[in-house]
Amino acid sequence: MRNNGFDATGLIKRDARWNKGSLRQIAGKWNIPLWLLKRILSPRFPDPNPAERAFMTEGNYRRIKTHYLQGLTPTETWRYFLDHHDTWIPLTIITALYITLAREPQPAESRESQ
Repeated sequence: MRNNGFDATGLIKRDARWNKGSLRQIAGKWNIPLWLLKRILSPRFPDPNPAERAFMTEGNYRRIKTHYLQGLTPTETWRYFLDHHDTWIPLTIITALYITLAREPQPAESRESQ
């Protein structure tokens, strides 16, 4: 659906988020049937600009885990990736991985023989 060169579905979704009117009023404003408006506002309707998902390679995972085990903070690890690698990993992804690593059971320390 195009409207003056713009993706109308994205504009309709944005308008519906901010508009205080009823669905019928929004459908009337955009001159579309009510069933189509409900379909556009459905979570199953494809987003024209889906959010990119971060891709975690095995090498990056191991590097982040190594930084975690060395005691670096998520921010320090994130800065390391910014400075030394061409891959973009959001700080939120690194922080979530740190939280996951913190919840994993740690290997038991070797007990001293008595």
